[in-house]
Amino acid sequence: MTDSSIAVLFGLSDDHVVDFECGIKVHEGIVKPLSALRRCAAKEGIDLAIASGFRSYHRQKTIFDEKWLGVRNVVSDDDSLLDRQEFEDPVWLGRILRFSALPGTSRHHWGTDIDVFDKAVLETGERPALLPSEYQSTGVFSHLGGWLQHVMERDDAEGFFRPYEVDSGGVAIEPWHLSFRPIAENYADQLSAKALRELWSSHPALQPEGYPLISDRLDQLFDRYVS
Repeated sequence: MTDSSIAVLFGLSDDHVVDFECGIKVHEGIVKPLSALRRCAAKEGIDLAIASGFRSYHRQKTIFDEKWLGVRNVVSDDDSLLDRQEFEDPVWLGRILRFSALPGTSRHHWGTDIDVFDKAVLETGERPALLPSEYQSTGVFSHLGGWLQHVMERDDAEGFFRPYEVDSGGVAIEPWHLSFRPIAENYADQLSAKALRELWSSHPALQPEGYPLISDRLDQLFDRYVS
């Protein structure tokens, strides 16, 4: 890989993204299909809004590091807050990775992936928590969740899919997370533990909190939470 492609893959460059709305950046190649998906959603009374689009390596590192240190919330599968002091490092790492990617492995680095919610059902200024319960049958975004499931089953979602639709024991189900398959798959094919290890070795300042543990288990972490 070239230096420029490595930078894009790991979120160290934003040359591949453009402003979409309200400070949200996305890959230039998803602007048209995303706009089309929003128009389809609007016909169902859904105001498809984006909570998160492109996320840089450094932003992802800040999120991960703060969770590792226990200064940012980490939740269980039932949305309960977890206490950092109650978990040994290997277990805590697993709890973080259920909902937050290692820096360098987030699909948001590519600009092809977005977190969505229905703005129409929220009060002005209210923000989603992005919890699975919000998208379930009794949740505030149940209509959005059901509609997305419907259009994806019909292969009518403008190329978008849910990469975390099934819980295989790694990343938890994230019904809000959409990925534009035609472009995202190209990046996914390039991502590897070897490439990330080389990045961290060449640039120690990019190493996340808990690096010795992470580095020692990186291949297994990729198998469970990335691949």
